[in-house]
Formats: sequence, structure tokens, C-alpha cells
Amino acid sequence: MRKLLLMLLTVIPLFTACDKNDDDDSFRNKQYTITEVDNSGISGVVMIREYHEATRRGAITISIEGIQDDSSYLPNLYYNSLIEGGEIAISLEEISNDFSNIHVSNTIIYGLDPNEESNPTFPISYDELITFDGHILIRLNGIDGPVVAAANIGSNAN
Repeated sequence: MRKLLLMLLTVIPLFTACDKNDDDDSFRNKQYTITEVDNSGISGVVMIREYHEATRRGAITISIEGIQDDSSYLPNLYYNSLIEGGEIAISLEEISNDFSNIHVSNTIIYGLDPNEESNPTFPISYDELITFDGHILIRLNGIDGPVVAAANIGSNAN
């Protein structure tokens, strides 16, 4: 009996140590509203989510509706607020056009884009993304196209 009790006292803490703590903040997310620009009819949601628990890496998912089926839409994360404007901080994946009502761009974030070819990517975590001084612009037909939707994120969000 004593050996059984000793074994239980040794094994039970191992199982309880493997349980996920309710206070664990892994895989967190934060959402921001995308609003139309110039009556484009395009709106949606930006979700910044924690992608990888160990590295605290983030991912940005953009879901929009109201687009034209025969056009391409390119979102990018820019420095500063919408009012201030700024350079591209992170290049995002083009929004899929799968002929459904909701169209999505999903980008795993490894870091800020390099500002020169010789500079490496600057790492950025989920926590840094949700407090980032930035905004997202969605452009019609590529980087030089007109802005059709936008959202302030991080420290610029209301």
C-alpha cells in the first residue's frame, strides 16, 4: 500500500503539470474593423493572432466582403496612423478571390520588412503587433492601385 501511495504521489503531479492553465494567454487574438474608403463597399475585419506559443510569433488574417470578383486586392501593414500615413512595415499576402462572400488574406509574420536590401528582417512578436503604431491599407489591383479599405491597428485603434 505504501508503494502504491508513493507511486500516486509521484505520477499525479506529472499529469496535473501537463494540464493547460486557465490563466495561460497562449493563442491570443485582437480584432480591428476595416472600413470602406470612397464608397467602395468593401469592409471587414483584421485579426492579429498569436500563431506560435513558444516564439510568440503573430499572424494577420484579413477577412473582407464586397469585392469585385474579377479584381485583385493587396493589403499591407504601414507605419503610423491612417491620418499620418507611412511606409510599408510588413508586406501581407494578397486577398484570395475564391468567388465566395468572404475573401481572406492570411500571413504568418516573421518580422518587419527590411528597409534596405542589405538589412535583415527585424523580428516582431504578437505583443509588439497589437501595440504597433500602424495601419492597414487594402489596394485594388496592386501596390499602385487606389485604396479601397483601411484600418488603424495597435496603438492607433480606438
